[in-house]
Amino acid sequence: DVPRTAAPGEAFDEMLSAGRALADALSAELTDEAGRLLLPEDIVLIREQLIRQEARILALGITPGSTLAQRLFL
Repeated sequence: DVPRTAAPGEAFDEMLSAGRALADALSAELTDEAGRLLLPEDIVLIREQLIRQEARILALGITPGSTLAQRLFL
C-alpha cells in the first residue's frame, strides 16, 4: 500500500528482512501469493515497481504516508 506507507522502500526492505529471517527460522522459502518461489530477480522487480509508484505519487506533490495521502488513499 505505497501511498499510505511512509518511506515505502524502507518498509519493503524491513518486510523482506523479516520474511527472510522467518523463512530461515522455519526452514522455509519466500513465495509470492501464488506459492511460487521468490527469486532474487523477482524481488528486484517488485522493488523497482514500488519505487516507480512512489515516484508517481511524489510527482503529484503527495508524500507517501502523509496525512494527505492517508485521506486520499483510504
